[in-house]
Amino acid sequence: MLFSDEFRGRGVVRTLIVLPLMISPVVAGLIWRFMYNTDRGMVNYLLYLIGIDKVDWLGQQASAMPAVMVADIWQWTPFVALILMAAIQALPDEPFEAALIDGASKWQMFRYLTLPMIRPALMVSILIRTMDSFKIFDLIYVLTLGGPGVSTQVLGLYTYKWGFKFFQMGYASALSYLMIFMMVIIANIIVFVMRRRTD
Repeated sequence: MLFSDEFRGRGVVRTLIVLPLMISPVVAGLIWRFMYNTDRGMVNYLLYLIGIDKVDWLGQQASAMPAVMVADIWQWTPFVALILMAAIQALPDEPFEAALIDGASKWQMFRYLTLPMIRPALMVSILIRTMDSFKIFDLIYVLTLGGPGVSTQVLGLYTYKWGFKFFQMGYASALSYLMIFMMVIIANIIVFVMRRRTD
């Protein structure tokens, strides 16, 4: 909503917001690996400035998966923002002008006008991100290799290990089909919910 409004330097801000999307997942993983470094990483340095002890982000089971999730969200949030920004800018002006004349607040216009009208775009972005999360591999491979232990091991990495590390191609193929089957089921559920909400 903020980036859809007119303000000075909007083009520059939008470009900066989209930059993480232009970086390959391997490079993004390397960037976050340096940032999460226990001794010289920027994240622990910022925590040190506010008096918090350093954390081994990628070496502890409790913090490894949240650290990977933050890196993934940082890279792919601009994609969702672009979809929603396009949906917001395509909205007609008439309902908002009528609501403004009737005395509706900005929150009421967002809740009762903007959000229902951009719901299809929101559901499409959720669908795409859900499918992306199923096939995530490179970011986790660079950051943690599925560790510590198996705390960040996802289905894609598990399939890779069985296929190309243990050379059990039959089992890896079965896992691949299972992953596709799960993605199809979840995608159909999201589409069903989306159609039900928009009808």
